[in-house]
Amino acid sequence: LQFTMQFTPLESGDRNSTITLRSNAYSNELFQFDVSGSSIPANPDIWCIPDIITYEIDIDLDTLMQEVTISNSGTLDLNVNDIEVSSVPIDYNFSIHSGVVQPDRSIILELSYTGSLSPLPEPNSLVIYSNDPDEAAYTIPILFQEAVGTIPEIIPKSYNLYQNYPN
Repeated sequence: LQFTMQFTPLESGDRNSTITLRSNAYSNELFQFDVSGSSIPANPDIWCIPDIITYEIDIDLDTLMQEVTISNSGTLDLNVNDIEVSSVPIDYNFSIHSGVVQPDRSIILELSYTGSLSPLPEPNSLVIYSNDPDEAAYTIPILFQEAVGTIPEIIPKSYNLYQNYPN
């Protein structure tokens, strides 16, 4: 005898039960099987790489680019409703503003910064709003730092030289 059993819980958590089969044979045998299982709620689950966005400032660049991978490790579609940066004024451009990420899939967000680089911009955050019940507002810090090997700006100073004054 072969049969298939489907476990379809109505809520998350561990479940236990017993399956009883009764035969209509002469001996009227009774078979019992203990079954158990855990259910995982059907939800989207957002995660992003990188978990911190760091722009390295290069004096030769007008626009700083960064890619963020938005992934869905859940079991339902992830609806990205809005993307914003938590600073004013906003000098950022996004390749997408919303979208749907299917389970076990990813999308790439290209994030460019075109604002003033002097002085270094203040740290702020990228916020991705979605239907993930655990993280409806997923936040990624944005930092700025000088690139290794960047030549600092040289500001000329003027000096007055006077005759008969020790210089």
